[in-house]
Amino acid sequence: ISCKMFSDFNRIRDYKLIVLHYGPNIANHTMTDFTWYRKKMVRVVNHLKQCLPGTSIIVVSVNDICSRREDGLSSAPCVAHLVDAQREVARETGVGFWNLYEAMGGQDSMAGWVRSKRPMASPDCTHFTIAGARNVGNMFSGALLAEYDRFKANVVEK
Repeated sequence: ISCKMFSDFNRIRDYKLIVLHYGPNIANHTMTDFTWYRKKMVRVVNHLKQCLPGTSIIVVSVNDICSRREDGLSSAPCVAHLVDAQREVARETGVGFWNLYEAMGGQDSMAGWVRSKRPMASPDCTHFTIAGARNVGNMFSGALLAEYDRFKANVVEK
């Protein structure tokens, strides 16, 4: 999208925050090298920063994704590597980062979300149920508000 089009959108919507969340659909379960993804996402984020200079941006990591194995469900090898690439994108571009993978429990957490009494994820071990999506939304908004409170406290102290 061109900067002019973003500018036109911004006149109507007045963007304050852009949340970038890409993950499960970009990698096969065994992929471990996300250099290509990091390079492309750095360009995307820098383009957004150029087009919408007053807008905050946060990269939300991929959630845990499980694979079915003989011994049960376990995190796909790609997840930790993709999270690292997403963290690096945020660091390199100077935008926020929220680690959804860690927030949901880290390694092998999706198995628990799938098997919980009120399932938070679907049996495909990738996508959230409505209850799970609501839980993720609450965790994300809670993290944003906590960071905002910490920011306000630091501003008042100075």
